[in-house]
Amino acid sequence: MIKLFKQLNHKVMSKFIILDWMGNHIFKNQIFDSFEEGWDFLYVTFPEDDSYFDDFYVTEVTEDIAKKYSITL
Repeated sequence: MIKLFKQLNHKVMSKFIILDWMGNHIFKNQIFDSFEEGWDFLYVTFPEDDSYFDDFYVTEVTEDIAKKYSITL
């Protein structure tokens, strides 16, 4: 019962990064706590020209992505 309680109360915090259309990790010093935070960063970075938004993807950092881009979580 205690083990189940600990599992239910354990929150997994997802992290997000920004990739460009070719899958390159850009803004390498930026790791975001939410999908929305990643997009907010893009809106602030490119406030005058939203044509850039088609070139970016806010992507959840999975184990494979962390290995590929050498991200330590």
